Amino acid sequence: MSSSFRTNGGRYFSQGKWEILGRPQTDGYDTLTWIAKQPWSNGKVGTLGCSSSAKWQLALAGMHHPAHAAMVPMSAGAGIGKVGRFQEQENWYTGGVPRNLFFVWLYQVDNPLRAELPSTLTDEQMRAHIEAYNDLDVHKPKVDWNKQLKHLPVEKMLADLGEPAGKFENFIDRTPADPGWRQGGLYHEDMGWGVPALWFDTWYDVSIGPNPELFNTARAAGTNKEASANQYAVVAPVPHCQYSHPGPHSVVGERDMGDTSFDVDDTIYNWFDRWLKNDAKAFPPSTPHVRYYMMGANRWQNAAQWPPDGMHSTASRVRGHSL
Repeated sequence: MSSSFRTNGGRYFSQGKWEILGRPQTDGYDTLTWIAKQPWSNGKVGTLGCSSSAKWQLALAGMHHPAHAAMVPMSAGAGIGKVGRFQEQENWYTGGVPRNLFFVWLYQVDNPLRAELPSTLTDEQMRAHIEAYNDLDVHKPKVDWNKQLKHLPVEKMLADLGEPAGKFENFIDRTPADPGWRQGGLYHEDMGWGVPALWFDTWYDVSIGPNPELFNTARAAGTNKEASANQYAVVAPVPHCQYSHPGPHSVVGERDMGDTSFDVDDTIYNWFDRWLKNDAKAFPPSTPHVRYYMMGANRWQNAAQWPPDGMHSTASRVRGHSL
């Protein structure tokens, strides 16, 4: 009755062309349609995933697919185009300036010079021989990023490492308001919102600003009243996508967080039971809309909205290097 999906097309030994922004508004929509029509499906689909597979869920939520009954986006900031005060376009910008961390990320995750398997191979041949004949663990040349991040001109930073020209340069040339950002799979606030969502965010993500902004945007969207009324968020003190790690003695880096225990798995199962099985008791309306871990005080807090009553958001500035 539920499913999650992601794509690795254009990477490793798969066919296709790898795309940074993806196609959730076409491939994703079609995937939901296919799942809902299967004899083992009750017509309600839940989506779940972190980082890239959370990012894909956002634009899909703006498509208002009738089978998309519930979602759990975790660390989904890379799927945000513009919402409210933030126009970071997949976290690419800080105040209009590209972030260094994405230069490193792009180099590590794409594989544009990969060998491709013959299209004539059958599925059976690929299953039987691909692992035996090929090394699936891609090793790119190591890079001294402390040096390479100072490379000028910036748009040649990856091309001068042997990456194909053109892939990176067109992103550097864009401004945050460039219409090109609309051509990919990012969510923009004017798309509306149509899916009940259980958000998992972390204080340590680069997207901790736009993530709660999107949570508030979804609650205020009004395109689907039931969906807007059923937005819930959990903000944890963990590294990116490590939501299974909260426990009695949590340490992030060198910082002792205390007892961060939170039953992530049960919370997710109960959420899907509520929306995919119509079990209203599994995730009752009395559940706080926001549960967040207050670092320093080292305890979980509940709130009806974000920011909580009596608090307001402030921007922090940290000196130091990106890596």
